[in-house]
Amino acid sequence: MSSTAPALPDVDPFFLLVAREWRKADTDGDGSLNRKEIAALIPRLNLTVKKKVLKSKFNEVDVDKSGTLNFTEFMAFLNNLRNRPEINAVFAQYSGNSDHLTPEQFREFLINEQMELGVTVNDVVGLIHTLEGSDSARHLYLSGFTSYMTSEVHNSWRAPEHKRVYQNMDQPLSHYFVASSHNTYCSGDQLKGASSVEMYEYALKKGCRCVELDCWDGPDNEPLIYHGRTLTSRIKFRDVIECIKTHAFAVSDYPVILSLENHCSHAQQAVMADIMTEVFGDMLPPPFPSSRALPSPNELKHKILLKGKTVVVSDTISDDEYEYEYDEAAAAGGSGVAQGADEQQEEESDGRAKASRSSASNNTGDNDDSELESDEFDTDEELDDAIDGFGGEGSNSGSSSKARSRSTLGRLGSLTRKVSSTTMSMTKGIARAVTPKAKAPKEKVAAELSQLIHLKAVHFKSFTSELADARKMSSFSENKIGKLVKLSSAAMVDYCKRQLARVYPKGTRFDSSNYDPFPAWCIGAQLVALNYQTAGLRMWLNQGFFNDNGNSGYKLKPYYLRSPAIEWSPSALESHVMSCKVSVKSGWQLPRISGAKGDIIDPYVIVSVFGVPQDIASSKTKVVKNNGFNPVWEHETTFKLAAPELAVVLFRVMDSDNFSKDDFIAYAALPVTSIRSGYRHVQLSTVKDVPVPMASLFVNFQFT
Repeated sequence: MSSTAPALPDVDPFFLLVAREWRKADTDGDGSLNRKEIAALIPRLNLTVKKKVLKSKFNEVDVDKSGTLNFTEFMAFLNNLRNRPEINAVFAQYSGNSDHLTPEQFREFLINEQMELGVTVNDVVGLIHTLEGSDSARHLYLSGFTSYMTSEVHNSWRAPEHKRVYQNMDQPLSHYFVASSHNTYCSGDQLKGASSVEMYEYALKKGCRCVELDCWDGPDNEPLIYHGRTLTSRIKFRDVIECIKTHAFAVSDYPVILSLENHCSHAQQAVMADIMTEVFGDMLPPPFPSSRALPSPNELKHKILLKGKTVVVSDTISDDEYEYEYDEAAAAGGSGVAQGADEQQEEESDGRAKASRSSASNNTGDNDDSELESDEFDTDEELDDAIDGFGGEGSNSGSSSKARSRSTLGRLGSLTRKVSSTTMSMTKGIARAVTPKAKAPKEKVAAELSQLIHLKAVHFKSFTSELADARKMSSFSENKIGKLVKLSSAAMVDYCKRQLARVYPKGTRFDSSNYDPFPAWCIGAQLVALNYQTAGLRMWLNQGFFNDNGNSGYKLKPYYLRSPAIEWSPSALESHVMSCKVSVKSGWQLPRISGAKGDIIDPYVIVSVFGVPQDIASSKTKVVKNNGFNPVWEHETTFKLAAPELAVVLFRVMDSDNFSKDDFIAYAALPVTSIRSGYRHVQLSTVKDVPVPMASLFVNFQFT
């Protein structure tokens, strides 16, 4: 048998490439190649195929079971590998069933289907040269067209300009969403998981721009970081600071915020200040002056900002306090003065309250999201009275004072009706804890640390009490922000146009699970902190939401969440402003389940939109049996969007199983405003957000 490949018409550069590379690969001149030789040849043809797929396709073509393929069999093998019927159909539509596209026909496709309205013939000719691998190429053949349609470089779902920072970065920090981490040091759960310096590197390289440090006294005057009063391991404060310096700007030039949860003595706070001053040096800007607006991200490039308590303002408490102080001694039925509780103390009190409620309800299995929280309110009036009354501005009249008293008593009565008699002493303690008390001033922050702070953590009094100073910010648990979304969303939106707000998980999430970040984003909260160590739906949405603006970790809020002239509430939207039609055409080289028996999956895709409540929707394709290599679905669905600037499209590829729970395969999360119209290549990632080589979806997007 001759080793010379048959003469091929010089119409398709790909086939010329195949013939040339075949001759090179057939080193012994016997006119055939074995599987090992073909495996070495495939990459030289700009193809990437998994070993198991190559073996399967090879066996399909090797009909005589010789273990080798001649040139004719090899061409059948290639066509089998590269066959994309859904792409062939589009090619035929614009080529008039010819074997190639002219530059004019390709330009027509780019304008009509891909909505690339400004593309010129010269642009198209240059693209054809690239796709065909020749500066003399005059036409685009099916192989080149397929390369274009499946290319992450030429046909990604993301607008090219969105791969870099394209948004206005000269507005105040309060006008941006900021990718934020909760208990960044945790690599596992919140009770006994390991603390790790490397988790700071991991979060920063994932685009996170706000990390948390829980600081405690350590031996030898060496501050430590860990989750206090738990079995989590301990790491040195200095090691974390040095890690942050090394990796802070690895993926983004914009400022990193350190959220300091400070439990240290004055002496070790001074050590913390010395370490940060020494390690960060010029990365630490001077404290901000009092102002109605914060500096911009552009003004703070390559800077480290510190958020924490200060000694300057008398109402300053721990950086992660929320609406009301919790008096542990009073809640236990004892006496004592309510102290400023920090985030960890609230987490512990959440856990105690949950345990008490669970016992009182005779283990009914109520979801903890629906249980009564010790410091939540049930009516708009109660929350408004608390927000406006407890120390807020504009509340010095006698009638408002009486109203506050009535609200407090009414709240106590409401709580009393809802909890069992076994928790009555706790209820009384909580009522005392939220009653305004005269407290002797007690500075908890060392002057050396206080003078470094840029963002001052303060107790939330009202929506208007901190208007004069943009440096002051408050933190809210997911439960508190949930109440505000329901009862005072417009007021919270307005508040977040001026002040920074941080949101963190409720204390009962001992397993480091995550909450839905969208309710907080939809009212403009900037620092919505998630557990970066926990992969899953909520982190996928977080990655998708910030997969924009060059993955800088800063995302400019929509105009209606920034402009003081616009009153906006996510719950008051009445009309949709955009339709998004999503056609899931096919998949390509989907991975099998790790550790699962068998090689073949039965894939389907769940396509969903997350955003404001009105926009949330989902649809599911059919199941394709026994085909993870190139399943075709041709599934179309249309989403009506009221706030596309806040929406994320999520694709979840699943493996159908008739006898057990369907398995997760891979995902992709795309911010709607970055998606390009037309037929697009969508790269898939693992549950831990690691791109899966070669695995993708072929999707058509249309926006009206």
